[in-house]
Amino acid sequence: MEISDKQIEILVLVKGIEKSVGKLDRWNNTTDIIEELLNNEVWDTDEFLGGVYELKQMGLIDGEIDKKELLENQYIYEYDNIKLSVEGKRVIQQDSIKEKIK
Repeated sequence: MEISDKQIEILVLVKGIEKSVGKLDRWNNTTDIIEELLNNEVWDTDEFLGGVYELKQMGLIDGEIDKKELLENQYIYEYDNIKLSVEGKRVIQQDSIKEKIK
C-alpha cells in the first residue's frame, strides 16, 4: 500500500488526538480537539478533512465519514467517529513508517 508523507502525518495526528482526549478540561472528546486544531488553523481544514476521507477509503481510519458532508458541514460536524482502524494502527507501527515519523 502506498501512503504519502501527508497521509502519515494525518494518521499520527489522529493517533495523538485519540491519546489526548481528557488530558485537558476542554478536550473531552475527539470533536473538541479537532475543532480546536481547525479553528486555530493548526491544520488547513479542507486538507485535513480531505485526508481523513482518503484514509477512510484506504481502510486506515474508521468511522461514518462522508467527504461531502465533512466539507459542507465542517463547522457543525461531530468528529467523534474519526479514529484509527486496526489496519491504520498497524501501518504506523511499521519500521519504514516509524523512520519517516522520526
